[in-house]
Amino acid sequence: MIFLSSSCVSGGTIIEKLEILGKITKNIELSGGSLFEEEILEKLLIEKGKGFNFLLHGYFPPPKKGMLLNFADSSKETQAFISHSVFLCKALKIPYYSVHAGFKKDYTIDKEKLFGGSKNFYLSGIEKNINWFCDSFPDMELAVENLFPVGNDISTCFCMHHEDIVNFLNRFKKIKLLLDLGHLQVSGKLLDFDIRKSAQILLKEFSDRVIEIHLSENDGFDDDHNIPQKYGFQYNFVNENLELIVRNRINLTIEARKSSMESIEECFNSFHNLIF
Repeated sequence: MIFLSSSCVSGGTIIEKLEILGKITKNIELSGGSLFEEEILEKLLIEKGKGFNFLLHGYFPPPKKGMLLNFADSSKETQAFISHSVFLCKALKIPYYSVHAGFKKDYTIDKEKLFGGSKNFYLSGIEKNINWFCDSFPDMELAVENLFPVGNDISTCFCMHHEDIVNFLNRFKKIKLLLDLGHLQVSGKLLDFDIRKSAQILLKEFSDRVIEIHLSENDGFDDDHNIPQKYGFQYNFVNENLELIVRNRINLTIEARKSSMESIEECFNSFHNLIF
């Protein structure tokens, strides 16, 4: 299925975003960037009753007090946040929860820029969270999303280089992959690997574990979340691998944060027409 990320609309509450995006599609991935609001589950259940179909990704629902969700941090705070997210997933009949692979330091974040960071986090923290998640929620799939060098800093995140993603999947066989092609573009440029070859290998060698693909364009230096262009790399990648994507029921989610609703609708329709 093809989804639009709620982050396609900047600011506002999730219900306000659904009102806008619902004019294009009822398939919405609930993600970061919304304002905190009370009784969010009750409100989303009402929207589901109107025909909305949801996925849930990472930093959702928005907390009262902001935090950097770091999947490498196995603290009670991180696990409590994820537990709340999974509670919403179950109530909304969402089959999996997806999250960024994690950060290597305890950064603070402002407008998607990372600052500071003195405490180190390691792969062992991710392993603890994966084991905790699988033990706590055995009926819920967990998908981990590849990341990129934030602010051109190649030491910020886990799962940035192609080889790291492959090693990660080989080590943690319980998890699925959310393949973010925009993140892969930045990583390929800054870490010097072939993104087309990488994307093809990840999709074909792990086709039974790629559960979702995020789509957004950039210049290779920053995760700009520009709209995917028809006949651009990402569109062509989906087109060339359409049979595999459809057969494995891999969801596609458009994350275009700086485009008009007209452009987003046109983009959504172009991908929709590929599949249907």
